[in-house]
Order: sequence, then structure tokens, then C-alpha cells
Amino acid sequence: MSQAPVPEIEFSRKINPAQVPVGGLKLDYMASVDECAALVKRLKLLSLNDFHVEITVRPEPGQSLVVEGRFSAMLEQACVVTLEPVKSSIASTFSVRYISAQSEAEHFTDEDLDLDLRSDLLGDDFLGEDTEVMPDGDIDVGELATQYLSLEIDPYPRKPGAESEPVELTKDGAKPAQTRENPFAVLKNLKDRP
Repeated sequence: MSQAPVPEIEFSRKINPAQVPVGGLKLDYMASVDECAALVKRLKLLSLNDFHVEITVRPEPGQSLVVEGRFSAMLEQACVVTLEPVKSSIASTFSVRYISAQSEAEHFTDEDLDLDLRSDLLGDDFLGEDTEVMPDGDIDVGELATQYLSLEIDPYPRKPGAESEPVELTKDGAKPAQTRENPFAVLKNLKDRP
């Protein structure tokens, strides 16, 4: 039985946790035109430009690693009402703490682990971070940034001033959909008769 092919990661930038120096790393990436075009398909956008990512990686006690990122991008989406392009600019940050599998097994087997205890184990800043188990291989910080970008994209983009009317997509473009008469209106008229 053959396995399904692993999808290619559109914006891949890998780091090896074992090679992060004691002083940490500072990395700066800009997605290429081809990478942006591939991300447009994945994220269901009309366009994506200037996807810029800054990453800081620092080792911490207990075999943990913190990845902090800042990203920005310009993008276009289709308005959910008119289907016209809606431009937006996104900028955000993220923080992920990677802990060793051994730490995970020792400290997080109890689903009801007290938040105060977890804070003691990971530090006071953990509440603002996502926590992941350290992978066996590389950490793909490009894919990580892409996932956080996808969370910032407006799922219902609306062009300013767009009315909330249904739109019908035709070969000539978008036009207001023809609304059907409410079938229960006839019943209401019958009920109101003397």
C-alpha cells in the first residue's frame, strides 16, 4: 500500500535545534515571488506580496528552545459580498516554546496539570506562548510563520460600503443574485383573509 505524498512546503526555512548557539540566532527572511504565488493557492488569496519574517531563536534551561517571530505581508482577498479585491496589510508576532520529549513525558502527562505548576516549570512568560514538543529533526520556522499568517487573515473580507446582498457569479462577473419570493408569504396572505 503506497502512502500519500507529503505536500511540499511553500515557504520552508529550516533550523537545526542542535546547532543553535548559546547566544541564540537572529534570522531575516523574505518570501520569493514563486513562494508567494504558491502561498496564494494554499491560503486561497488573490495575491500575496512582501511576506517578510524576522525570527529570534534562543536556547533556555531544561533543553527548551524559544522561537519568536515577527511577520508582515500585503495581500488581496475576494470580498465575501461583491467578490471584488480587498487589499489589506497584516503584521503580527508569535512565540513558540519547544520542550524536549523527556520534559513532556515527565511534566505534562496529567491533563489537569495546574497552571501555576506549569508556569513554574516553563517560566512566567509561557501563557503568551504556544508550547510544542521538540521535533526529532529540524524546525521549519518558515512554515511556522506561514501558519501564524493564516491565523491573521480575515476569513470574511468585506469591501468598505459593500451591502450584505447575495452575489451570483456569472461568466460576466459578479452581479446581485435574484431573490425568490418567500413561499410562506402566500400562506400568510391566506391566513389574513376573512
